[in-house]
Amino acid sequence: MYDSPRPVGEPACIAAGAVGVRPPLHAAIHKVSPFIVSQPILLIPFVTSRGSSEKLYTPRDGVRIMFIAQKDVTDFANINQGDISDFANIKQKQNFTDFANVNQKDVTDFAAIKQKDVTDIANINQKDVTDFASVNQKDVTDIANINQKDVTDFASVNQTDVTAIANINQKDVTDFAIVNQIDVTDIANINQKDVTDFAN
Repeated sequence: MYDSPRPVGEPACIAAGAVGVRPPLHAAIHKVSPFIVSQPILLIPFVTSRGSSEKLYTPRDGVRIMFIAQKDVTDFANINQGDISDFANIKQKQNFTDFANVNQKDVTDFAAIKQKDVTDIANINQKDVTDFASVNQKDVTDIANINQKDVTDFASVNQTDVTAIANINQKDVTDFAIVNQIDVTDIANINQKDVTDFAN
């Protein structure tokens, strides 16, 4: 098909309005561009150094021709638009949505961790306060018990001392009375003896 002097795409190009193009050049364009051989080709001439539009199609003037398949352009635009949309959607999904989800998760996890830390710190502090209160209560109880024991012991010691002193004092009084009774008896006996001796 490509070796034919007039490829399949050329009549379609002429029908599409590419009139005035010399057939050999038009056919050559179709040959070198087989990927658009069956598509209408739009020829866009570029002004050459001579600036003559009549010579735009003369090969010896180094004519630069841009040929574009309208369908390809449309498809390319549609594909690109689709790619851009898909890319935007993918980017939106991957970057923003995922990033938002990750960040939200991080924030949630961070909040949960912080909450846990706060709860743990509160629990630890509460335990410290409870333990401190328990220790202090125990200390107060122990001090109270020790003080009570000291008071009891001191009272017992004092009671013992008082009883001992009372017993000692009672003994002294008793002893003193006995000694005095002996003395009185002896004096009476001595005096009686003296009276008897004096009577004799």
